[in-house]
Amino acid sequence: MSRVPFLLIFTLCPLFAQEAPASRFIVEFSSPPAIRHAQPERRRAEIRAEHELAERHLRARRARVLSRIDTVLNAVVVEAPDADALRTVPGVRRVTPVRAYELFLNRALVNHHAAEAWDLSGGADNAGRGVKIAILDTGIDPRHPGFQPPEGWSMPEGYPRVSRPEEENRALTNAKIIVARSFDGSPARDQNGHGTAVAMVAAGVRHESPRGPVSGMAPSAWLGVYRVSNPGDGLIYSNVVLEALDWAVKDGMDVINMSFGSIGATSSLVDPLADALRNAVEAGIVVVNAAGNTAGPMTVDDTAANERVLGVGSNNSTPADVTQVIPSRGLPMPAAASSNVVSLEPVMAPLVDAARFGDPLGCREYPRDALTGRIPLIERGNCTFSTKLANAARAGAPAAIIFNSANPPNGDPESLVVMNVDDNPTIPGLFIRRSDGLTLKEWLPVFEDLQVTLRFPKPDAVPNVISSFSSRGPSVDLLIKPDLLATGSPVYTAAIQADAAACDICHPSGYATVSGTSFSAPLVAGAAAVLKAARPGLGSGDYRSLLVNAAQPFVLSSGSTAPVNSAGAGMLNVKNSMLSLVAAAPVSISFGAGGATVDLARELKLKNLSDKALIVSFDVESSDPATPLVEPAQLELGAGETAGVKVKFAAAGLAPGAYQGFLRVRQVLRPDTADHSGEDGGAETAPRHAGEASGTGDGDGGRDGEDGGTASGKGAGTALPELRIPYWYAVQGGAPDSLVVVRQTPRSARPSSTVRVYFRIHDRAGLPLTGITPRLAPVSGGGRVVRVESAATLYPGAWLAELFTGAAAGPNVFQVEVDGRIFSFQIVTSN
Repeated sequence: MSRVPFLLIFTLCPLFAQEAPASRFIVEFSSPPAIRHAQPERRRAEIRAEHELAERHLRARRARVLSRIDTVLNAVVVEAPDADALRTVPGVRRVTPVRAYELFLNRALVNHHAAEAWDLSGGADNAGRGVKIAILDTGIDPRHPGFQPPEGWSMPEGYPRVSRPEEENRALTNAKIIVARSFDGSPARDQNGHGTAVAMVAAGVRHESPRGPVSGMAPSAWLGVYRVSNPGDGLIYSNVVLEALDWAVKDGMDVINMSFGSIGATSSLVDPLADALRNAVEAGIVVVNAAGNTAGPMTVDDTAANERVLGVGSNNSTPADVTQVIPSRGLPMPAAASSNVVSLEPVMAPLVDAARFGDPLGCREYPRDALTGRIPLIERGNCTFSTKLANAARAGAPAAIIFNSANPPNGDPESLVVMNVDDNPTIPGLFIRRSDGLTLKEWLPVFEDLQVTLRFPKPDAVPNVISSFSSRGPSVDLLIKPDLLATGSPVYTAAIQADAAACDICHPSGYATVSGTSFSAPLVAGAAAVLKAARPGLGSGDYRSLLVNAAQPFVLSSGSTAPVNSAGAGMLNVKNSMLSLVAAAPVSISFGAGGATVDLARELKLKNLSDKALIVSFDVESSDPATPLVEPAQLELGAGETAGVKVKFAAAGLAPGAYQGFLRVRQVLRPDTADHSGEDGGAETAPRHAGEASGTGDGDGGRDGEDGGTASGKGAGTALPELRIPYWYAVQGGAPDSLVVVRQTPRSARPSSTVRVYFRIHDRAGLPLTGITPRLAPVSGGGRVVRVESAATLYPGAWLAELFTGAAAGPNVFQVEVDGRIFSFQIVTSN
């Protein structure tokens, strides 16, 4: 979520891959693109005139212009029989073959096996077909290519549906966008960019972008747009959200996505929005909510923490320890790739210090061909990453290394950042830590033949890093959250086509690289639409389980499986969701918190979604000394049958901390019902036609009247995925481990004013500590502590610090001491 009103944004990067058919070429011209001009609109008009003149020459060389680019590049894309002839056109700078890129959101879709799921549903043209996704957000820009329906599309009967102002909102609809509602008398057109970006991730149609083809997760789904943001302050208020939810249900939406929220503070049992969502789920709707972008325990948004809402955290798009700078001497150095690279073969060349050419920061142009066949080492600062890489590219460098500055914006010179070069993607670059950059600088005068290899992720690399901003559980109600992860950093998605300063997610190209759980959530919403279209008639609880419990294990770079309150069941795998024949309720099992001795039991229900008998068996995955027991350890489920098992957790003498793991559920066809033409334990894929499934989960699954039979599959011989059901128990009594600021009032503080800060102190298990006495003291900024008292009646486990800020604008830093541990937070004031 964006820091205040919205769940933050995600980024993605383009892919260097195989070349497409040789008849398509990118023809670049020598004069600069509009983005490099002081008056972009004037420059675009000039480029249009240049292109018209050049196209006469191109046509004379039997070239057909397919598209024109004027903002990030001055170029045209053509189909022609010969590249050499194109190079003779006056003003041509370079001619390169069009490359075959993976889909953008390429890494996100690949990570979650979208293409395989599309194949199981009959192809991308069927992915989400007939399903309606509601996007509650900042509205939409319907002019974007991602929302232009392909020829032959039509609205369902009874649509479009719009609110006042009807004429303006009706103008936002088409055969893709079938609902446009706003709740303040202003149109639902997006002025922020967040809603446009989110909608693209969920269900944008496949189209060409400046980086190649892009697609949403459910490209054939319909979109319902509900602008719930307040244009005056950019915030989203719960009353407006409730109104939008009301209309979404009445409008027949099948999936609802909400990429906004706040830090977990209150129980969902006393939240009217939570009640409204439960009602929506019972009506058969799948509800998805971004988990949040505040690191720390118990920070998952209260709405996402609802047991019937899919709360989605974020994983990084590529794994750690894969992207590296490998010098010919010394050890490999961790790195982060620039935003114009998702995967690429290694680049190897001699290293040269940019300082040799008079500017260690690489902001000035190098002598012509000075870097041909060499990789420059450049320090961060003074100019954009795009400028640094573009200058190196013009001098002939195949790639570049940029190392962190001594005082970067985040204050950590040893941090890695993804260099955003969307405004002018040229050569690939790797960003390294300051210490590693200084080491390379020291080595260069000593080793004249120093070579470096820049290693980038492989196309099939499996993510192994949870995004640093992704909120963690448990929830305030001590439920396991988030439910699962989806790629949220980085992601390339739609933006409002305008100057980058015009709004939060604006860019002259109409696309942006962004990061946040805001974009993890719509991947899951889109996946729900793909699943619903391919397997109609199930209950919303069934769909929720298929998405969560069929997730693939999320194994960290350390080799250990991610904690359940960081990653839930694991990472979204839509292919597994399509193939699984069993749904579980609940999707995770929390035994809550208690003492060193525990003797608890929970019921777990398993439902056979197929028309074949299944055998379901259980085991436990955990590295803890105490684990639960499942009784019975094996079940036989007849076609469409639901049965329960007892999950018992009994132990004594447990040390404070979390005890967690997964119930692994293996599903196989009963031998006498299996198709023996396939492999052992094989099964049939999911149903594709309405009426082939029935659901008894939260919603009745029959909002269109399909009561159907049980699922009958197709494609015998496909192995069924193993399901994963997270469990968790926490023993109280741990030492203070972290501080989380829950609320600050007012949000925008002024100098010499009273500010109230609500905070919690957590132990390592994520539990808030209550039997403590926090002591606060000012550190810098001139502020003072007025009082500290418990705020548990307002926010469970929280404390209130009433503070008075210093007279000068700027940061006011305070420290909190608890049982010898020191934590700190700051209030930034402005006039």
